[in-house]
Amino acid sequence: MPTTEPIRPSTERWKRAAPQVPVMTSPPGDARTPDALTAFLNNWPFELLDGPYDLSAETVAAAKALGTQIWADIQNPLESPAQWEPAIARGLTGLQSDHPDALVAYLKATKRREEVKRYTTGGNAAGTVPV
Repeated sequence: MPTTEPIRPSTERWKRAAPQVPVMTSPPGDARTPDALTAFLNNWPFELLDGPYDLSAETVAAAKALGTQIWADIQNPLESPAQWEPAIARGLTGLQSDHPDALVAYLKATKRREEVKRYTTGGNAAGTVPV
């Protein structure tokens, strides 16, 4: 597994400065199986991962078992329910979207959420929608 030592001091400073804010990172590219992701999270107990939206349901479940959410980056020109639905079915807890209004409407239409929070950064139209 690749080393991520440089992030530890930065992560620790963030947790001291704002303990209520979850620190998010992308898992290493080789942490795509349940065992590999569990090994990464046992060493680096992040609360939130930014990652690929095509992780297996078993890998997502392994993260959840350790108390880690995955807010996957699904942003792309073809983003639509055809991509959202399989990602949601695998148990992802948030989707980073270029189309948050459409994603929220889809979640409401499929009765997954009556009230959906939307997180955005700056003036960017993209956002993360918990699912």
